[in-house]
Amino acid sequence: MVVLEGNASGLVFLPADGKLFDLQNMSPGDTEKATLEIRNNYDRWYDLSLRLEDVSEENPSLFEVLSLKVTYRDQSGDQPFYEGRVDKFAEEPISLGRYYPGDKGYLEMEVELPGPETTNEYQGKSASIKWIFSAQAPRPPDRDEDEDEPSPRPRPEPPEEIIVPLEEPPRGEPELPEEPPEVEVPEEPVPKGPGPEMPKTGEGTPYPYYLLGALALLAGVKLVSPWKRK
Repeated sequence: MVVLEGNASGLVFLPADGKLFDLQNMSPGDTEKATLEIRNNYDRWYDLSLRLEDVSEENPSLFEVLSLKVTYRDQSGDQPFYEGRVDKFAEEPISLGRYYPGDKGYLEMEVELPGPETTNEYQGKSASIKWIFSAQAPRPPDRDEDEDEPSPRPRPEPPEEIIVPLEEPPRGEPELPEEPPEVEVPEEPVPKGPGPEMPKTGEGTPYPYYLLGALALLAGVKLVSPWKRK
């Protein structure tokens, strides 16, 4: 029989009926096998522990001679967990580790009633094992009762729509703009004949000046000649 203690919402054990072994009317040399699936379907992790309890209340109890082999299996593989007498297994809670959301594992168990150790005093005895699992989840932080709940953030309002009225198109034929008036430019007459005379810079003929200059040059030559003879 499987029993779950503690706040363990979302923690699933299969088989769901909680029955693992049928230890009634076992004969020496008989074995019973069972697999227990542990699965965390909650949104928080759990620390899981296990202890066994004999509920048959018989004396002597088959717990004293039944042997138990437990193997833990998960994604990392098989791990030997325990091998020995049933009455020595999980007398005190033993830890099965922490199960995070979505984790699952398997406990594969095998119970055997050995031949040589089972004497006549155990004939007709039965055994009932209670598998007690304890789960502890993290406690959510306490909230002050007087503390006001945070007000929801206001939702942004959509911007106002600006409606622009549509102008009705003018009816009838469109009016064409007036053409600018034509301006006539009068033609100016072009003067005929020779152009205007160039302005004069002086009047009279410069020949007398040329003559005086030549006479002065000859006089100078005459004056130089007597000096050369001396």
